Amino acid sequence: PDQTFKVKVSTDTRLHVGETLEFDVTSEKSGKLWLVHVGPEDEITLLFPNDIDSDNEIESGETIHVPAEGEKWFVEAAEPAGKNIVATIVTTGNTSINDVVDAIEEKNEAKALHLISNAAAWGINKQVIEVLSND
Repeated sequence: PDQTFKVKVSTDTRLHVGETLEFDVTSEKSGKLWLVHVGPEDEITLLFPNDIDSDNEIESGETIHVPAEGEKWFVEAAEPAGKNIVATIVTTGNTSINDVVDAIEEKNEAKALHLISNAAAWGINKQVIEVLSND
């Protein structure tokens, strides 16, 4: 059986340094939502959930805004300018993307792939976001 499903994301794809980034996410299945940023120098950051906003549940067909209205955190475009990738991932079951990110940071791709392949089901959407310098 196919273990993947659709995740739809709406966001700005061109920003200047200092501008804020927001996401509207809709998932075909209920699960946990994760936003992972890969910067132009291949650094990996888990944008959401985070220490301020840890509720990453998403319901099937529901569109959620990240960060939620009234939240006290934001994502700001920063140097270095260049192409950035934000992977929007929804997992079902007990898979934690934190474990996957840790494995990637440890340069243990086999462990990361094993964790992903053992997930009950997952959906992913990749956005390329160009951050422009203010020069």
